[in-house]
Amino acid sequence: MRQFITTLILAAALVTMGAVAARLSERNRELRANIASLQDGVTLYRTRWNESAASVQRLTLTLAELREEHRRDVERIRSLGIRLRRVESLSLAATTTQLSLALPLTNTIAYADNSEQVRADSIANIHHFGGGIEADSLVHNHDIRAEIGTDSTAISHDICEAVEKIHHFSHHTPWVHIEGEVRRDTLLLDYHSIDTLHQIVHRVPRKFLFLRFGTKAIRQEIVSSNPHTKIVYSEYIELRR
Repeated sequence: MRQFITTLILAAALVTMGAVAARLSERNRELRANIASLQDGVTLYRTRWNESAASVQRLTLTLAELREEHRRDVERIRSLGIRLRRVESLSLAATTTQLSLALPLTNTIAYADNSEQVRADSIANIHHFGGGIEADSLVHNHDIRAEIGTDSTAISHDICEAVEKIHHFSHHTPWVHIEGEVRRDTLLLDYHSIDTLHQIVHRVPRKFLFLRFGTKAIRQEIVSSNPHTKIVYSEYIELRR
């Protein structure tokens, strides 16, 4: 009898040790894959359609490691009302947009009777680019009067002189950088914006009264860190093997 009990204990110990060894082996493979992913980094390239693309190897973390190394992401997940234990995967993608333009400037002319006069309190109102824009020189409280005829248009010389005084403007936020220059009849504009997209794939549990159990659906949440960005479409496809 004692020999039988001893055999059972040894068998249970062997099964336990085998399970622990398998788990350690799997964890070692994950750690080696994580090291390879960190060493490899991100590969940026262009597709044959000239589309910007990025390639990165998967990084596998435990919940404890995620809480320790990605605290901001954990806070963002919780702010969406998602429990961390229901998260399947998390991915980040940073984007930047750069644009340089040379735009011709045209005069906007209002037609009226011979007796009508046009009054402008400030030449700054001609070129308005939103709050926060700084100009090297603006003309304030300057009265410009131009007599406009039916068959011909007379533009005051003061307008030309005032426009020539506007040389450069800029607008900077943590997400958008705008630099511009007015050269008589041309606007030179440099636009640069940055954004980070956070993708969270999580399980939606089934509900019965106050109970939450199983998996009702798999959902994807995408969050943009740029307040000027508006996400207009999203799609998540998982292939079955």
